[in-house]
Amino acid sequence: MLNKLSILIPAYNEAKTIHLILDKIKAIRLINDIKKRDYYRR
Repeated sequence: MLNKLSILIPAYNEAKTIHLILDKIKAIRLINDIKKRDYYRR
């Protein structure tokens, strides 16, 4: 059963707005105890 979700967001020249997308993703609650991996690569 799926219990983890990784979201990859390609971004180029998005320094001014990427935080808006990341904030929305952080705020989402997933069903069935699926966990989000809290890892950000720079």
